[in-house]
Amino acid sequence: MHIPSWLPSIRALGWDLDGTLYPPSQTLTKLIQKRQYQAVSEKMRWSLQRTRSEYEKRYLNLGSNTKTISSFGIDGISFFTSAWDTIDLSAFIHRDERMVHMFDSLSSRRHFLISNSNRLDQIQKKLLLIGLQAEIFEVIVPTEELGEVKPDPAPFLFALEKLRLPPEQTLFIGDRVSTDVMGASAVGMRTCRIGETTPSADICIPSVYDIRLIFSDR
Repeated sequence: MHIPSWLPSIRALGWDLDGTLYPPSQTLTKLIQKRQYQAVSEKMRWSLQRTRSEYEKRYLNLGSNTKTISSFGIDGISFFTSAWDTIDLSAFIHRDERMVHMFDSLSSRRHFLISNSNRLDQIQKKLLLIGLQAEIFEVIVPTEELGEVKPDPAPFLFALEKLRLPPEQTLFIGDRVSTDVMGASAVGMRTCRIGETTPSADICIPSVYDIRLIFSDR
C-alpha cells in the first residue's frame, strides 16, 4: 500500500457513520428508499415509476438523499431522523469486534464524526450497537443540529473549529464520494474513500479495517 508523504502530518481522523462504521445493508437501504419514494409520490401526486425516475435524476445532481428529498418540498433532515426512530436498528447493526479492536489500536489518535440526518441520540445508539463508545470521538457533529448536511462545508468547518486544527491535518474517512469525499475536500481536509477507487480521494482502501495498516499504534 502506497503511503503518501503527507500522512505523518495527520493529527485527527474524521469518520462518516452510516455505511462506513457499519456496513450498508441492502434490506435497510431498500426499506428507506421505499419510504423516500412513497413520501415524494404523495407530495407530488406522481406515480411511483415517475417518482423513482425524477428522484434518481435529482440525486445525481445533488449527491445527497437529504438534499434530494428536500428538493421536493419535504424536510429531508426531519424525514430521515424520523425514519431512524421507526426502524429496529438492532436488526441491521451488530457488534463488530474488528471495529472495536481497530479503534483500540488507534487509541492515541484524535477522532471526530460527522453524520448526516442523525440526531445525537441516534448516533450514540448506532455506535453502541457496533460496540463503540461515543466518548471515542472528541467531536460529534449531527448535521441535524446544524441544519446543513454533507457535502455542505458547514459540518466540516464546525468540526475543524472544535478541533482547533487546520484542515490539512485531518483525514476524513467515508464511503460516499458525493458527500464524504467531495465535502471534506472542499474545505481542505485530506480524504479517504472506503470501497472502489476514485481519483477524487487522496487515499482509497477496500475496507474500513485497512485504516489499521496506515495508522495503527500497535
